[in-house]
Amino acid sequence: MTYINKTPSHRRSGSSMQKPNQPPPNSGARGLGDIVDKVASVTGIKSVVDKISKITGKDCGCQKRREALNKLVPFNKGAE
Repeated sequence: MTYINKTPSHRRSGSSMQKPNQPPPNSGARGLGDIVDKVASVTGIKSVVDKISKITGKDCGCQKRREALNKLVPFNKGAE
């Protein structure tokens, strides 16, 4: 079997790989908390948590957790 290019495509160019602590392009994310919030929204977890929170009358703490994660792992160098 003959291979034209033996180098895997993910190793050809470093330009497509993201640097650590960088958000996906055009995401508007300030930090890890924003990414976790977006994943929870897309997967439907957030809507379930909101319904349970409404039924129990207790705050889920999502906003505090989001802010804490954004401070712990910020994507911008000038962030808090």
